Amino acid sequence: MHAFEYSQDQFLASLTTLTFYAVSALPRPARVALGNLGLVATLFSVSMSAAEWLNAFAEQLNIDPPSDDERDAILALAGVAAHASERTAAPIACWLAARAGVTTNEARSLAMQIIDPDVDDELRP
Repeated sequence: MHAFEYSQDQFLASLTTLTFYAVSALPRPARVALGNLGLVATLFSVSMSAAEWLNAFAEQLNIDPPSDDERDAILALAGVAAHASERTAAPIACWLAARAGVTTNEARSLAMQIIDPDVDDELRP
């Protein structure tokens, strides 16, 4: 096989990757419209659960995946960030907490203080 030749699997994988990046670059209304038409569903159908994907990603990083309690705490922190501002704050807030080396519960408490510094986090639902 020459350097410019692809097997069918390699070609399909490359096409899927290119299509993913092309669709990702579209404005959200266009992505939603394509999804509603079913034009992207076949390429981006969910093939594994969140837990399965996180386990595989943790394996790639050579670390243990989060426990159920850790996952719940991470999602709680992400929820505070997303609901207090924009959704894009959620993953970045989790990254900031990890970079700062604080626990997810500590990070959630600090995030809640941004919303209302006068209310004790222990009293919140």
